Amino acid sequence: MFASDLPACPPSGYENHNCFGTYVSSGGSKYVGEWKDNKMHGQGSYTMSSGGTYIGGFKADKWHGHGTWTAVKKFKYVGEWKDSKRHGQGTLYQYDGETYSTILQEGVWKNNEFQYTQKLNPLIKKTPSNSTTTATALTKDIEILDLRLRCKTKPGMIMNKDSSISQMPEQEVFITLKLFDLAEPFQTDGVAKFQITQKASISIEGDAFYTTHEMVGHVGDATKPNLITIDEEKFSFINAQSKYSPGNWMINIDRITGLLGVMGMSTSSMVQMVTYDGKCTKIKNKKMF
Repeated sequence: MFASDLPACPPSGYENHNCFGTYVSSGGSKYVGEWKDNKMHGQGSYTMSSGGTYIGGFKADKWHGHGTWTAVKKFKYVGEWKDSKRHGQGTLYQYDGETYSTILQEGVWKNNEFQYTQKLNPLIKKTPSNSTTTATALTKDIEILDLRLRCKTKPGMIMNKDSSISQMPEQEVFITLKLFDLAEPFQTDGVAKFQITQKASISIEGDAFYTTHEMVGHVGDATKPNLITIDEEKFSFINAQSKYSPGNWMINIDRITGLLGVMGMSTSSMVQMVTYDGKCTKIKNKKMF
């Protein structure tokens, strides 16, 4: 996930090394993120002149690691990259006129070519759908997971709309993550049925330097706009909409190491981007790391 404690790049833009800054090409494309040896390297966002975007990892000017590529009103790919090619596990979606909700291919990729289907299973198995007893009990959200974490963050960064950069100090934040089962009613041949799905919410509470915000998304359900990945290794909120801080947020918590990464692409009038990372430990005595 997008997180940076690097200093701002020099105003000249000619010697971008181990820094965080913005570059706009003569063709109209724009990169905001981390640099190394005058190349895009680390975490960042790249906006093409066509309006398409890539948000995620970079390595020596190439898309690399985990990232999200969106071709406006055409396709969206969420997954792993290598040398600017889809490579590893990922999902390709098609625009349906309103959202990127139709899955075209989900599984393993190699050098931009789809290899084979492999479902990205959530950590907690879904309750079988169309169960009358279960559906009746789940006409409201049923909480099945509740985790609270204390996290120590490193110095972060705030990029304003005018490209000026402010420092975010080290601080302690508290994260609450909840997972719910919920029943969504539908009808088939006049018979009322329920589809059991899962919903996750995450809230981050810090000091007055930035606002408390909450995000809600659906687990492994591509028909929902906010995709949440929950497995044995990580919790990932991708393109989540914040309730109190408008914009797209990406949050990753490594279940093994406890590492935290946060990146917010804000739509507010003053802030363009917020990034920070840190290390988390559980507060409640529940299995996490």
